[in-house]
Amino acid sequence: HANRAPGDLHCSPPDAPQLSQVLVGVILEREGGFLSAWDETHANRKRLPLLASATVMTDVQPLRALHYDPAVAGPLPDVVAPPYDVIDASQRAELIARSPFNIVAVDLPQGEPDPYAAARELFESWQQQGVLVRDEQPAVWAYTQDYSGPDGQARTRRGFFCRVRIEGYGPGRVRPHERTHPGPKEDRLRLTRATRANISPIFSLYSDPSNAAWKALEPATAAAPWGEVT
Repeated sequence: HANRAPGDLHCSPPDAPQLSQVLVGVILEREGGFLSAWDETHANRKRLPLLASATVMTDVQPLRALHYDPAVAGPLPDVVAPPYDVIDASQRAELIARSPFNIVAVDLPQGEPDPYAAARELFESWQQQGVLVRDEQPAVWAYTQDYSGPDGQARTRRGFFCRVRIEGYGPGRVRPHERTHPGPKEDRLRLTRATRANISPIFSLYSDPSNAAWKALEPATAAAPWGEVT
């Protein structure tokens, strides 16, 4: 389920051992030759008070999301795909046969001599056709997943899509989640630079023992979801 929550949300929960989950979609834009997560539209925006100390968590802000228009792209189940790194050649072909607008065509690009250039051209053409549209106003997108755990118990995972300031690991506000290999990191960086978008959002955890972040978003989930995929 995905719902939009308009306006600014700044999440900076205090240190605590309890962890909550957040799906973080970082929109990257080139600025002065470097990748930057910010643009001039937020330069003079009035910020709401922080939920807690700003020293323990990085800056979190809403984003002008680029998403499918189902009226043009077709049903959402036809255009979504599993994570790129679990898709083989036969499954990729199956997904594209389901819809020419399936995201796998961009997320796992093909094309000679430069698959990343092919991804950029395709991604831009979808925007020109209205297959992908950008929100006029920044928003945080609430997101829930219903699933069954290994024990068979039904669970719901709650998170949100947002922008997160890019910074080094030194201050400790953003920490690496696993040991990664140079090849996949180079691949994702080249795709990000080519499309100027984060096609594969980063899955992150944050400390929020009082559940303050989700309580701020929950009212926006009372209505029917913007989209739903099984």
